[in-house]
Amino acid sequence: VLTTTHAKHVIATTRQSSHPELDQLRDKHPNRLHVLQIESKDYKSYEGFAKKVADIVGDRGLDTLINNAGIFLWKKLDSVTAEDMIENFEVNSVAPLMLTKALLPLLKV
Repeated sequence: VLTTTHAKHVIATTRQSSHPELDQLRDKHPNRLHVLQIESKDYKSYEGFAKKVADIVGDRGLDTLINNAGIFLWKKLDSVTAEDMIENFEVNSVAPLMLTKALLPLLKV
């Protein structure tokens, strides 16, 4: 992941306060890999998250954003509910769009 000479910083996210595999990688690359916690549906936290990212990248901004979040609700047609589908749509579509919007000022065109 961190073999490229072009990436000054790689920012990984996790919902947990600690993620063993990411923590181990971060410890191997402490100046390049930054692990930040975020809950995708906590839209009020996005401003603070974007500030943390800005503090890391500085004037360089973000040149690449891979924003993937997703859930898969395994339901049969006769048992799926509107709430299931709303949850699916929110996590898979709305939250990534809103996070991208929060990070938009940092994205370099």
